[in-house]
Amino acid sequence: MRIANLLAAGVCIAALAAGVWHYHDMGRVVLEEPRVAGVVRVVDAPAASVVGPLRVREGDVVAAGDELLRLAVPAGVGADAMPHAAGASHEMREREAHAAWQAASKVEEGVRRQLELRSTEHARALVVLRGMRADASVSYAALQRAERDEREARKAYDAARKSAEDASNLRAEAEGAWRSLREGRQMAVATSPGAEMRPVVHIIRADVAGIVTRTLVREGGAVAAGQPLLEIASSNAADLWVVGRVPLGREASIRKGMVCSVRLEGIKGEIRGRVVSLEDGPGGRLSAETSANSRFAVVPGVPVAQGPVQADDGGVSPSRSGAGADRRARGGEGSRGAGVWARVVPEPAEVSQGRTAGTTSPQLRYGLAVDEAVVLVRESYPDVTANAR
Repeated sequence: MRIANLLAAGVCIAALAAGVWHYHDMGRVVLEEPRVAGVVRVVDAPAASVVGPLRVREGDVVAAGDELLRLAVPAGVGADAMPHAAGASHEMREREAHAAWQAASKVEEGVRRQLELRSTEHARALVVLRGMRADASVSYAALQRAERDEREARKAYDAARKSAEDASNLRAEAEGAWRSLREGRQMAVATSPGAEMRPVVHIIRADVAGIVTRTLVREGGAVAAGQPLLEIASSNAADLWVVGRVPLGREASIRKGMVCSVRLEGIKGEIRGRVVSLEDGPGGRLSAETSANSRFAVVPGVPVAQGPVQADDGGVSPSRSGAGADRRARGGEGSRGAGVWARVVPEPAEVSQGRTAGTTSPQLRYGLAVDEAVVLVRESYPDVTANAR
């Protein structure tokens, strides 16, 4: 599992899934704004379509086969365009056949593991028997037991091999049935009268169990074939890691390799892991990617003045500006007061309510350019943050 240690630069990682992280050997440390990451499955649009109802939100836990959203495929687009009745019938049979294929594959996998075990046991019994036959000091009774053990092990191996062959045949039959149904559905598209006149509702389902980490579309939006719709992080603990911000002043309590646990909404129990990475923030310097989306703890519409800004009910407002303020923000001359202090150059940065990708986070409108420095110091207002993301 991975931690991003973000210090006085105040860089923020957006929270995509609620969770609690703590460390066992140094007391409880709860990450701020944790985000689930890991082996991510991107769900793409199968054809150009219009996004229908979304059944999940970011942070939701889904099982394989759960409905994620629906797409309305325009008439005549792609191989999935067919009349509703025929489409529903074909889709149901095809889904059932696909589930049967998956079940048969799991059975085959389990049987093959048993075959490997029986093969190992037979080889071991055979080695023992040959060793006893070569040893003249071995008693007749012991040799008979070894021969009996070898015969039983060989019989078990032969039975396991037969089961593996049967399971392989069943899996091949199930796969063939599914592929036949899929080809039949595609043929129905070409031969069904009126197929080109009616749109098709395509149900997008999760093909893995996991956590929805990002929703990339909104209901009513148009998407192209292959365009990403959602991202799902695998719920397998071995594939998961969590990225979050270490509270200021607690970074010394966390070390690489420390045992930790995570509790996630929708998943029972705790996931155990270790800290694999501690990283400093990028120093409050804006990049081309973040300059248009930088987020500050400010009230929308209130400019961030050059100089210190004072915390006020979860937001900030300008307090004073000028050379003296600049020195205090840099930690130089002058007394240090409580609050969140920032210096932005060369102009005040006005913040408005965000509209990008459906977000309501405050967005910078002007006053900061790419690679301009931001100095942020948190002092006695631990619940107020000034962040650049």
